[in-house]
Amino acid sequence: MIGLNTVTFYQITKHNALMLAIIKNYFTAHNLSTHLTENKT
Repeated sequence: MIGLNTVTFYQITKHNALMLAIIKNYFTAHNLSTHLTENKT
């Protein structure tokens, strides 16, 4: 039971880390495109 919970916790943590990385990359790209647009005007 403990082993199963450990594996599940690891999978959830890995999934959350992946989601955070995707969100971070999305906002970084959004901020870069916003800055580029502001520089053009």
